[in-house]
Amino acid sequence: MKCLIPIFVCLCFGIQALNGQSEHCATVHDQSMFDRLEANLKRSNETVEKGFVSRFVPVHYHIVTDNDGSMSMSEDKIIAGLCILNDRYQEADMIFYIDEITYINNTNLNHRPRL
Repeated sequence: MKCLIPIFVCLCFGIQALNGQSEHCATVHDQSMFDRLEANLKRSNETVEKGFVSRFVPVHYHIVTDNDGSMSMSEDKIIAGLCILNDRYQEADMIFYIDEITYINNTNLNHRPRL
């Protein structure tokens, strides 16, 4: 009986594998498909060779302020810092952008950040 179970399992998988091989793909392989594939491959190779593959990096800022919202960093400083960051990483084709700015109103955290 113990010998029949592995034989039965192999038989089931063997029949499934044979059945899967008899199915045909529904994709139509006409000349226009091959033309598109060649054009995409050429465009892809040109882009990689020239280094035009930009990586967009989202940045989430957390601005800590006093409880009343004072002592905050201005959004102009954030944008200026982001411009400097983008200038420094321009050679690496990385583009940083503001994804979100979160304001945290906490006087203790704002004046004693090491707590």
